[in-house]
Amino acid sequence: MGNRLGYITVFLAALVLFCGSSYADLITISITAQVGRIDDDSNLFGGQIQVGDTITGFYTYDTDTPDGASTPDAGDYWFYNWPCGISLNVSGFSFKSDPNNTEFYVGIGNDNPWYDPNINQDTFVLRSNNNLPVYNDIYANEIDWTLDDYTGNALSSDALPTTAPVLEDWSGDWGIRIWGGKPGVGSFFIWTYAIAEVELVPEPATILLLGLGAFALRKRKR
Repeated sequence: MGNRLGYITVFLAALVLFCGSSYADLITISITAQVGRIDDDSNLFGGQIQVGDTITGFYTYDTDTPDGASTPDAGDYWFYNWPCGISLNVSGFSFKSDPNNTEFYVGIGNDNPWYDPNINQDTFVLRSNNNLPVYNDIYANEIDWTLDDYTGNALSSDALPTTAPVLEDWSGDWGIRIWGGKPGVGSFFIWTYAIAEVELVPEPATILLLGLGAFALRKRKR
């Protein structure tokens, strides 16, 4: 039994080292929200998505990605490779960045006149332009989420955050917006008026370490 425990420990430690080196720069944030509005005049979803339904999911980006903006008060970050992107689920339907054709954008404005040249505000924008089909040739053309802070205190730089947004710091939460449709049939629009909760998801190395600790405690109690 002692040798078996030793082998498992070595194996998990090797996985921790591998995953830690592979995913150290990835940040994943989980999302929980509620549908605040849905426009589906063509009944593409058969009435299965309703106001008040819960949306859950996550978004991922790589903090090692270079900033494409030329000014110090703005950050433009584009991601073209999986696992960066966004994935959301509501009422059995999935809205997800295409892992084979990813075009995911994170925009950062730090004391930047993002909308109004007379106001220096903080802005955080997520947008996924290429997404998997939902079902039956129904597509989500765009998934986006915008946060604004008109006091300019929510952010301290234009770098990609390494923590989840603190929603109380943002005076303007425009919610998640998903729009798309089925060619020749009709379109849809889903909007969450506000995000209920966001949380940093531990990287795989952390999860493995927690699992290793739980395994050791279980063996110790026997």
